[in-house]
Amino acid sequence: MTCSRWMRAAIAGAMLFGFAGSAIAADPTPAAIATARKLIDLKGASNMYDPVFVGIILKTKDTLLQTNPMVAKDLDAVALQVRNEFRPRLDQLKDEVAKLYAAQFTEAELNEAYKFYSTPLGMKLIKAEPEVLQESMGYASKWADTLAEEVMAKMRD
Repeated sequence: MTCSRWMRAAIAGAMLFGFAGSAIAADPTPAAIATARKLIDLKGASNMYDPVFVGIILKTKDTLLQTNPMVAKDLDAVALQVRNEFRPRLDQLKDEVAKLYAAQFTEAELNEAYKFYSTPLGMKLIKAEPEVLQESMGYASKWADTLAEEVMAKMRD
């Protein structure tokens, strides 16, 4: 992973949920996990995970097409079937992410976050985040490239 790609991934993760945890809930309760899951759903985690899920299927399909281009039509049908069959796995991913958040935040903190993101301002933030994130990643990438050039020049001196 290049520096720019790593930075984009780090910014995406930080901005997707936008938390700075204070208390660590070492052994999260089922209620905390459920609240974290509600928060993840409210914030639109599917918007982040769906492209990865679909990308895996398309990449696999493309790999198989390289070995036998004559099966394109069949692979389209199989890809759709696989997509439907494996869709529940996205819930498994969200459940695991919910456990990670529940381990970092108390149930009370998760409830506070959920309440905030349920407000008009919170909903506005959820709606604006993807665009802000995309623009910030573009800026961060340019910033990192410029900084890398400056660091290289400085270290060569």
